[in-house]
Amino acid sequence: MRTQICGGWIRWFNMVVCFLTGIAAVLYAETGLAASETAAGEQQEFKVALVIGNSKYLASPLANPVNDSRAFATKLRTLGFQVIERENLQAKQIPSTLREFRASLKPGAVALFFYAGHGLQIKGSNYLPSVDADITSEEDVPMNSIDLNKVLDMLGEAKTRLNLVFLDACRNNPYARSFRSSTGGLAKVEAPSGTLISFATRPGSVASDGQGQHGLYTEYLLKAIDEPNVQIEQALKTVVSGVKKTSKGQQEPWMEGSIEGDFYFRGGPTAAGRVQAAADPLSLEVTFWESVRSSGDKRDLQAYVDKYPSGQFVTLAKTRMEGLATQQVAKSRVTSVDKAPTTNRRKLVAISGFENKSTFGSDKLWDTSGQLLTSSLLEMGVFRLVEWEKMKQLFDWKALSANDLVKSPESREKARKILLTEYFLSGAVTHYDVAQKSEVSALSKRKTYVTDVRVDLQMQDSATGEYIGSASGEASEKQEFTGDFSGGQTGTWDPKSGDKALNRAIQLALNKLVENYKKHEDED
Repeated sequence: MRTQICGGWIRWFNMVVCFLTGIAAVLYAETGLAASETAAGEQQEFKVALVIGNSKYLASPLANPVNDSRAFATKLRTLGFQVIERENLQAKQIPSTLREFRASLKPGAVALFFYAGHGLQIKGSNYLPSVDADITSEEDVPMNSIDLNKVLDMLGEAKTRLNLVFLDACRNNPYARSFRSSTGGLAKVEAPSGTLISFATRPGSVASDGQGQHGLYTEYLLKAIDEPNVQIEQALKTVVSGVKKTSKGQQEPWMEGSIEGDFYFRGGPTAAGRVQAAADPLSLEVTFWESVRSSGDKRDLQAYVDKYPSGQFVTLAKTRMEGLATQQVAKSRVTSVDKAPTTNRRKLVAISGFENKSTFGSDKLWDTSGQLLTSSLLEMGVFRLVEWEKMKQLFDWKALSANDLVKSPESREKARKILLTEYFLSGAVTHYDVAQKSEVSALSKRKTYVTDVRVDLQMQDSATGEYIGSASGEASEKQEFTGDFSGGQTGTWDPKSGDKALNRAIQLALNKLVENYKKHEDED
């Protein structure tokens, strides 16, 4: 009897132990996976955001953008983002803000850019103007705005894993009357790989600033990113539905681009799925492999091999790493000049300086040359550029007039980091001569001034110092003063005549340089 009782107690005790062990295993699986996800998140999911809200415009102020940016920045911080926040951004603050954002980006990170305020397009490129923008013509826009293409280039160069761009910037253009064209809203953008761009409304359309505390688009966006376990694409679809319904079809958010893998602002796969994966080591390996199999970075594939040295996908991973190594060698043999720039992804050119190597003694000749070159580049529309006036704000004029920014690797690297440029365009006035000739006849006296100018231009890779191309241009301008029977008409040389000759010489040299540049591209 006693033996039976003891046996019963032992069986009962074993059942309890098994039950508690099972619970402990599940809890361990949940907590262990959560810990591993947290560790992985700390290493692989570094998230950084630049959030800007512009309300206090000199022309046409807006009510809600600063409210939108504050709420969005606060929400992102609760979701684990490192946030760089700016309100009512001024033109002089744009370069330092972009530099700070670029310095915060890391390879493999999640990068986010949010902007609320006025937005406008010029020749198919999108600009986000500062609140103190002094814009009287289209040429003034780049100097007073964030160039969206520059932000996209910056994200592409940083090799971030995922880029998210949210633009509540399609309100009416307050500067439209000053423009030659009056297209409303923002232009369509060709999003780089791994980038999603969400517009508050369709390209070319105008969005509402909202009747309440937030813009209509941002109001729904804040709700969407706070929903747990919702993928980013699905979240943006709910934003589209909400805005379209509330505006009765007058405003429809728009999305460009695509990403690989899944991204959740909050949460992720269901808890049940995580427990099942934790209980099944094979599922964990498969999940790990699926997350890196399409990566273009050898380090991701090597991480799988290191974690699962005997895994079922090791051979495939090593084969893919060998293929990536071969591709890298092939790419390294290609020149640094990419294929022909498109409308939205044109190469950025900085005018690094103009030297006066002629005998003409004008101290301001370098300044006039830089301004004329800027105007010609804007009219051609082949490149995006850092304007001459902005160059003078960022660098000492003596360094510019002596072309010091491109003469030494140290100066070039410093300028490249500040300007975020791919190419430098520099020049020299190698000949500038004003000749006077007088003629006397029975009928009159004639006096003639002839201004001869020669300009040399060079394009240089800002990263390597390689000269991409060079070209020269020559031009002449003539002034004539003719008298009559009563005597000769007097007159002096007009500097405007010299400016005309200088401008024509620059345009001739620039046309040749661009032609040579495109030929260089075609050969590649």
